[in-house]
Amino acid sequence: MGHRVSYNGFLGLNDYMKTLKQMDYFIFTTDGGDPKVTGMNMGTSQAWFDDDFWSKNQQIKAFMWPDDRQDLRFLSGTKPEFNLDLIGLPMHKNAKHTDLIYLNSLLHGYIVSSRFRELLEHSNLPPHHFYKVTFSQPNKKTNEINEVNEYWYFYFQNETGEKVLEFDKSEFETNFHTKYLNLQKDELKVSTYEEYLGIFHKGFPALKCKKMVFNGTFDRNLDFWGCRFLSTKSYISENLLKLIKEKKITGVKTINQTLAKRRAEILGDSYCELIFS
Repeated sequence: MGHRVSYNGFLGLNDYMKTLKQMDYFIFTTDGGDPKVTGMNMGTSQAWFDDDFWSKNQQIKAFMWPDDRQDLRFLSGTKPEFNLDLIGLPMHKNAKHTDLIYLNSLLHGYIVSSRFRELLEHSNLPPHHFYKVTFSQPNKKTNEINEVNEYWYFYFQNETGEKVLEFDKSEFETNFHTKYLNLQKDELKVSTYEEYLGIFHKGFPALKCKKMVFNGTFDRNLDFWGCRFLSTKSYISENLLKLIKEKKITGVKTINQTLAKRRAEILGDSYCELIFS
């Protein structure tokens, strides 16, 4: 007979995660997909940043949207010397309180419920921090503003590829740079991290990967990770995805690598293949 692993609530999740075999990574997205789940039309944010929030949080705005494009602290996931608490964000009156909130203008990190946070804290994560989030949501009938609590900003360190990627074996998307920026392919050859970052430092957008080839130092035990420039996607392990489904965490949408590749081919969209040593 096979061995069946059981656990009660979140107790023993660390042991449970260790019993699961490391599987492929899935692409993680935030739009929730189904309007019946989020309360919003497909692709519409449940919450957003408004001028009132930014006027009260100038320090956070300067950190998230720096004037100097060379300031990569936020996109890298570097922890600032001040709190990134997001207090009083406006939330649409029709938005449902899912475990993952879709906020499309947030360029890095995710808004998660206390339930989702607890699950993440029992997973293998890159260096990270959880900051408090509250929303201001009008009542559908009276328009009275209600405060929505028990949410957190999951802010984590992004992978740069400097130590874990084999740049000389990876492949990069150069069509935009050659077609619209008039760069020659010889100017876009990348074999080291320094050459890769040098394109950005010259004032051009960083190249996105078509294929990321990782060396043996990449931590395959990570259940959640993302990249600063190499890919616009975040990735979760099959282990974590199983737990998300078992705990019925709402607002999460994922796609496996095979389907993502097929969809990109049909739509003429970009796709990044992951190759691990």
